[in-house]
Amino acid sequence: MLNPLEFTVENLSTELKTWLDLDNPEHQAKIIKALSALYNVNGGRLIIGFCDDNCRPDLERRPEGDVREIYSIDFVLLLLHRYCSSTFPVTLNFWKKDGLEYPVFNVGSGVKKIIGIKKPLMMGDKMLIQQNVAYVRAFKAGKFETKMAEYDEMNFMMEICIDNREANIARFMRRHFDDLMQQFTALNQVSDDIDLYNPFQNFVLNSRQRFLYNAGPKLNRKFAYLEASVNLNHKCIGQSLDGRFLERFLGANRNLSGWPFWLDVRQEGSTIEPYDNCFEGYICRLFKDDSFQEQKSHLDFWRASPEGYFYHKRVLNSDLYFHKERCMDPVSLITRICEIIDASINFARVFYIPDDKSANINIVLSGMKGRKLESWTDYVYHLPLGSPCESDQIDLDICIPVHTSLKTVSVLIYNHIKEVFSYFPGARLDNKLINDIIQQIRGRN
Repeated sequence: MLNPLEFTVENLSTELKTWLDLDNPEHQAKIIKALSALYNVNGGRLIIGFCDDNCRPDLERRPEGDVREIYSIDFVLLLLHRYCSSTFPVTLNFWKKDGLEYPVFNVGSGVKKIIGIKKPLMMGDKMLIQQNVAYVRAFKAGKFETKMAEYDEMNFMMEICIDNREANIARFMRRHFDDLMQQFTALNQVSDDIDLYNPFQNFVLNSRQRFLYNAGPKLNRKFAYLEASVNLNHKCIGQSLDGRFLERFLGANRNLSGWPFWLDVRQEGSTIEPYDNCFEGYICRLFKDDSFQEQKSHLDFWRASPEGYFYHKRVLNSDLYFHKERCMDPVSLITRICEIIDASINFARVFYIPDDKSANINIVLSGMKGRKLESWTDYVYHLPLGSPCESDQIDLDICIPVHTSLKTVSVLIYNHIKEVFSYFPGARLDNKLINDIIQQIRGRN
């Protein structure tokens, strides 16, 4: 699993807090509010030891001693049990950045009822947490924050609960009617030739040209690429190319992996620039003489348009980390496909795309001929990986209703990933692996 501290930014599912004293009631209140708010938006991460204004480590206030002894998951779970209306899954991991460890609380997904506060938290005469309220992550005044839920946030949280209940029904249907459901959900669509009179296809073509303009001088050898283009089939309501559109776009990304699609490249020292009614983000970090350092080299380019068009192209991680090997990690690929679908659904939500619309997602893997499947990011899964790929390019066309959720479309995802595996003779895949990975990336396990 990629290090979540490699790319730290606040969004709906990630909150950054400076160092907290768990013996301080005011800091206890912050922990309770943050974790319950994350669960109410279907899970996320609370990262301790980072400044929320610049998303950098807070070294000045770092406590002395071993942070593993200072931060106890048992004590935090006791606080949640004491003050929250119901228990919910929270785990604690410690990740390193620049040689120092930081606590990361992982809040599971699958909320089916809103978590509220059942008991007030007091410090003398001061009320730190009010009884009978609920907290939520929200985008307000140009930034993300944890706040007491109001009417609009209650509707948003209820939609998440309903989605998760529908996911339970979908799992029941898959368990008992899997073969029948696969026949009805085979929604694969065939890509047509690019039509320059089609605004979206013209956007994709221009995006590919802009990628070559930015990255071309850096491509001193042949790489394999993963490209995603998304059409919401509706303009982003009330949006123009301004800061408000940019922050909503970046905030919609739930950061399901350590280096997500459509990442905020500003946090990595790069810039986001407007061009041709789009925002463009580009980061190229390649070490000289092919001396790539694991999980340090990246080449990414993305575009976002208020027309409801989104594009991202990146070099496959395996080409940057193991540049002498022509391989592709199946678990990483499945995670990326799920991440692209999840981001597309969230783009539709934050930009108020009507529920009757569908998102068209095109995923292209290029430079694949002779490449083999090889698990190197997660050794838990042992798959029959088959023979090297016989085609240089793999295209996936996915059509998904914008009102759905990632959990409810695992059969659809299974069909498309099975199509990818078919390019590697002898490779096999089962639906349980898809479900496990979806649970892992949504629950941050």
